[in-house]
Amino acid sequence: MNKRCLLVGTLLASSAIGFGQTIKGTVKDMETQEPLRYATVSVIGRNQRVVSGSDGTFALDISRTTLSDSITVSYIGYQKAVYALGDLNLHGNQRFQLHPLVYSIEPVVVTARARKTRAIGYTKPDGRRTGWGDFSSGRGRMRGMVIRDVDCSNPIKSFVFRIRNNEWDSVAFRLELSPFEDGKQGASLLPEHIIVHTGAKNRWVTVDLTRYGISHCGDLLATLEWVDAWGSTTAESSNVLTLAMAKGTGTVFTKEAGEYHGKLEDAQLPVAMYVEVFSD
Repeated sequence: MNKRCLLVGTLLASSAIGFGQTIKGTVKDMETQEPLRYATVSVIGRNQRVVSGSDGTFALDISRTTLSDSITVSYIGYQKAVYALGDLNLHGNQRFQLHPLVYSIEPVVVTARARKTRAIGYTKPDGRRTGWGDFSSGRGRMRGMVIRDVDCSNPIKSFVFRIRNNEWDSVAFRLELSPFEDGKQGASLLPEHIIVHTGAKNRWVTVDLTRYGISHCGDLLATLEWVDAWGSTTAESSNVLTLAMAKGTGTVFTKEAGEYHGKLEDAQLPVAMYVEVFSD
């Protein structure tokens, strides 16, 4: 019995990956071989997640994992890929390639007259803010809101959010819109990767979604992920980049840099963000 326990323990120990080990590589489009900037690379089920750089390169800490764990690589508009750590050469440079998905986008009829819109969500800032941290700790951090009772009789025109503080010359966010039903996030409503670049300070930022013709009935989850920044800042506090908070309460989504699962909390001070839906 003791020899058997010793053997099992030895096998388990041999499957563990060393402390501080990191795998590096590049995420590319399988067809064009172009690098995919800001792809998400994570260890499934563990709080080990990174965002690839603007050149598609990444470095992922895989300490505290075993060879039975798997890595998932995802990018909106592409088929998700899963790789078992035990099948990879962990000391080599990884080349992860994603296959693009084909979407049929319905054409949007453009008229000469201005169409009326209706805002749904959190439109009234209350003077408070939520911080993202400095870039080294905040890159990959996500903030979002559940936007209730979206009307699907007309398509969504735009997504709007308010930046409060911004000490960078320019920052980039990844936008995600997903159905939200029975407390769960559904598949993305967006047919492609949308990166929002802005240098805004204390003002609203509008993302035009007209050309996608997105319609949705019910609740949706809107999230922003901080993926890049340009310029320089001497500050290291959470006030380097902040989003405005809004009046009222709502269901808030947070996901810290490196986390695999996010967190939803009800009856919280909401982030100032909303969707505009055509109303005629």
